Amino acid sequence: LTAVAVGTDELILVAAPDDPWARRRAPVRPTHLAARALTCREMGSGTLAVVRYAMARSGHTLAEPEVKLATNAAILATVRAGGAPAFLSRRAVAADLELGTLVKVPVAGLDLVREFRAVFVGGSRPVAGPVRDLLEIAQNG
Repeated sequence: LTAVAVGTDELILVAAPDDPWARRRAPVRPTHLAARALTCREMGSGTLAVVRYAMARSGHTLAEPEVKLATNAAILATVRAGGAPAFLSRRAVAADLELGTLVKVPVAGLDLVREFRAVFVGGSRPVAGPVRDLLEIAQNG
């Protein structure tokens, strides 16, 4: 198997505009995240794994979630409706941030950037065809 980096993504913390964290002047730190239940993805989710790993690297443990949901759509709807804040991909929340239905909550002390990798069988490049074309699109936009 060969694995090739195809891009990165950042997880950001979002909250409903009327959530107390949406009005914070100082960034949320790992100690705050260890004390507050969040809206989270289900166990086995890559998003949850990245957040837990970042928290562990900071010497903290993420608080038990207020609710665990299986899709970004469910998390977005829950947070928009006033549920606890959630970590999601910057890409997944871009429209909500632009519309003002969600607010980005600044976070300090955590590395929340993740790398996406393509995995395929064979040499350092897939054979010519759709797989190679898709890999080139992913890497070059």
